[in-house]
This record gives sequence, C-alpha cells and structure tokens, in this order.
Amino acid sequence: MACKAATTVMDIPRVLGSYGGSAPGPLVICIGGMHGNEPAGVFAMQRVLRSLHETQPAFRGELLTLSGNRAALARRCRYIAQDLNRLWTADRIAAIRNQPESNTQAPEEKEQR
Repeated sequence: MACKAATTVMDIPRVLGSYGGSAPGPLVICIGGMHGNEPAGVFAMQRVLRSLHETQPAFRGELLTLSGNRAALARRCRYIAQDLNRLWTADRIAAIRNQPESNTQAPEEKEQR
C-alpha cells in the first residue's frame, strides 16, 4: 500500500502516558493507532489521561497507554508495508524475538519489536 508523504507530521510518542493509584491492582494497557489512518484512539487516550490527572479519582492498579504504528500515524495512512494489526501471531512474535534488529525489517516489524 503506497502512502503519500504527510504534509504535517504527527509526532506521537510510544508511551502516551499512564495513571495509577496507590492501591494495588491490575495493569491495563491500551493501544491506539494500530492503523495510521485511525488516530482517534490516540486522541481519546490523551483526553482520558488528561481527565484522570486533573480529577485524580481513586484508582486501583495502573493504566498504561501506548501508540501503535507510529510510522503510519506520522504519514496518516493505514500502514507502510504490512498491516500491523495482522502481525500478532505466535510464530511472527517468536521470529522477531529470535532475529537481531536490523535496518532491513519492514517498518511495521520495527514497530512490533
């Protein structure tokens, strides 16, 4: 899938933020932007975090928010070379873990790593 170069770049960090209370509890991880043409989840998580930090509600555990395919988000296209949302198989994860990081990987494999 060919993506056009973005006229503006969305510089989105991998870790969008977190919120946690003093009480122990589960770790909840939310990932937005697995598809670069769908940034609404990233924006929603930013709003939720802002609200949590402003209101400081009681909270058990921790909420961690992450951005998904940062390269595609920057270009505002679904993906660069491969659909990141389709790469989460046990075999693919094992292969990525067992190979050294290199510049020859597809952008989505780098994001997955």
